[in-house]
Amino acid sequence: MPDEITQGNGSGTPQNRTEMAPPRTRKQKLIRLSIGVFAGGLLGFAYYAFIGCSSGGCPITSSPYISTLYGSLFGAVIAYG
Repeated sequence: MPDEITQGNGSGTPQNRTEMAPPRTRKQKLIRLSIGVFAGGLLGFAYYAFIGCSSGGCPITSSPYISTLYGSLFGAVIAYG
C-alpha cells in the first residue's frame, strides 16, 4: 500500500482523492429524493389499502391522503440520508 494512504494526517480522512466517492450533483440528489418520495407515497397508499383500518380509530391509516403523506415523508427521509 502506498504511504499516502496508510499515513494519515491524523483526522481519519483519506489522503488519496481516488478513495473518496465523487460528490453528487444537484440533479442526482433531486432525482433520488423524487424517487424516494414517490416510492414512499406508493407504499403508504398500499399500506392504507391492504392493512389500514376502516373504523376511523387509527389516525394514520384511516385516510388514504394521510397514509400517502406519511409514506412520502418517510420515503424522503430515507432517500435523503
